Amino acid sequence: MERHLCEEVQVVRADHVNEVTATQTRGFVRRELMAQPWGRARSESYATGECFGLDHHGDYDTYIYALAGNASIEIGPGGRSSCSGQPGDLVFVQNAVIHREVNTQPRRMSCWFFA
Repeated sequence: MERHLCEEVQVVRADHVNEVTATQTRGFVRRELMAQPWGRARSESYATGECFGLDHHGDYDTYIYALAGNASIEIGPGGRSSCSGQPGDLVFVQNAVIHREVNTQPRRMSCWFFA
């Protein structure tokens, strides 16, 4: 007998994914996949030359999985340090670390974002 545990596993169907209209920034496209009190998941796409303002996610660690382009992250006050990830790389930002995502590449950058 096959047993399904759908109450313990949730599938977010493509037609239920929302554009995040309240937090869109020029040159960015964010699609909220799931938002819970313990974290959120979304897809993000950045135009060439665009970047977020410096921020942090409080008590939440952040994971950025690069799909296309170069996931460049500026870190610390003023973005004084940086690191980057190529497609297939996972960038981990520890909780409370000030950072911002930047696209310095000549093409659009896309990633999965989890915090």
